[in-house]
Amino acid sequence: MVKEKPVVVVNDNGKFLAMGGRCPHFDAPMWWGHYANGKIRCPYHGACFDMNTGDIEDYPGLDCLPSFKTKIENNEVFIVAHKDQLQSTSRIKLMCPPQAMVQRPPIVIVGGGPSAQVCSEVLRQEGYRGGIVILSAEKYLPYDRVLLTKKLDATPEALCYRDEAFFKKHHIDVRLNSRVKKVNAEEKKVTLVNGNQVEYSKLVLAVGGQPRKLRIEGHDLKGVRYVRELDDNMTMDVKGKKVVVIGASFIGMESAALWSKEAESITVICNDTVPFKKTLGEPVGKAIIKLFADNNAKIETNASVKALQGSNGRVTHVVLDGNRLLEADLVIAGIGMIPNTEFLYDSCITIGNGGFIPVDEHFKTNVVDVYAIGDACSFPLPYFAGHSKPVNIQHYQMAEQHGRTAGKILAGKDVKLHSTPFFWTLLFDNPIRFAGYSPDLSDYILKGDEKSGSFNLYYFRENKVVAVASYGRENSQTIPFMELFHQKRSITRAQVEQ
Repeated sequence: MVKEKPVVVVNDNGKFLAMGGRCPHFDAPMWWGHYANGKIRCPYHGACFDMNTGDIEDYPGLDCLPSFKTKIENNEVFIVAHKDQLQSTSRIKLMCPPQAMVQRPPIVIVGGGPSAQVCSEVLRQEGYRGGIVILSAEKYLPYDRVLLTKKLDATPEALCYRDEAFFKKHHIDVRLNSRVKKVNAEEKKVTLVNGNQVEYSKLVLAVGGQPRKLRIEGHDLKGVRYVRELDDNMTMDVKGKKVVVIGASFIGMESAALWSKEAESITVICNDTVPFKKTLGEPVGKAIIKLFADNNAKIETNASVKALQGSNGRVTHVVLDGNRLLEADLVIAGIGMIPNTEFLYDSCITIGNGGFIPVDEHFKTNVVDVYAIGDACSFPLPYFAGHSKPVNIQHYQMAEQHGRTAGKILAGKDVKLHSTPFFWTLLFDNPIRFAGYSPDLSDYILKGDEKSGSFNLYYFRENKVVAVASYGRENSQTIPFMELFHQKRSITRAQVEQ
């Protein structure tokens, strides 16, 4: 502590580096983080900071940390800082001044999610002085959508990344309630649903997705809900109700855990043998079933929903296979995401399998000056995928890294995406993390004790670790491996076994 402010100090072969001690994302203690080669990763979610500058280099989060000079006197380490530097535990990276803006059509970013937010900020940080327009279909400024299933008291004030003053100061023109219905790449214009047109010099499609909707009898009954937008959280009334969650997705499982204390009962419908079998692995799924049972929440495995029944237009029952009935005052559906790319189908922009936009290593589409980032694009990930075939990864951290890389490219920097996929969830205050990429989770080694509630799973391809999952708070190896993957260091099966 320096003047009652946390500071992390690292001795790197006699060179002492000092930086703010709390991660600006979730206030994690950085002295528990993982340090390597002048950079330190947050112990919670892997955000990476350069200890020489305090700048954020990998996500999640937006803000940087203050960095401090050090000096050694009489074998003691002193922090050299002005008292003003110690007043804040985070800082916004310096952005280019707004004056002398270049008079040309703006860079237009379609979408109001994390990739759009980071892209707009990095453009300014990298010296881009032209116009920036964000076209968002939302009625709120860009906000942290991840928290919609993690916070009961979600409000625009609590979740928005930045306030209006920030966007005004840095000349980022955010236009809310602005849904795009058409892209004319030849004329370099986008048309909104209200008929207005916006000209662009370069177009960034950060369109994200929408909830996959139920297509069963009774899907349109009152009391059938989805969680995607801020209003979905703020208007969700579960108190004293029998809640059935359809889908053991991250949205579904987090919703069940979040609202379980207020509901009379919570039941999750899972169509596999365990939750997250294909994304986290069977051992994690088994542990989650026990976790839910310990918290009076039920998971119906190997189950599928045939229909919804109702009375007076409101849902009353969920019909499972075998015509088994579950009482339900409220149904929350979390059965996946569909990319928001329908409006591009009549454009010349290529749309690939599943509705995703294929891009190259620089996030370029097949159309000149049109880029795509975030959840709705498929992109190369050769180190993990083992080939150049594009992949789609719908992770918050990856979306922000897309925004950072694209922002640098649009500002004239010659860079490529270099990031380790990472995601996390929190169920009943129990953290679960995953680093790397592996569509096949059948080949693994488990280290730790499943009964104790903390263990690591190491996933292999050709006897090399390509992903690590951790369950519980103790001894998670995902953050160290996140850095090893970033350095492209191979860890073999034999090394893990030893």
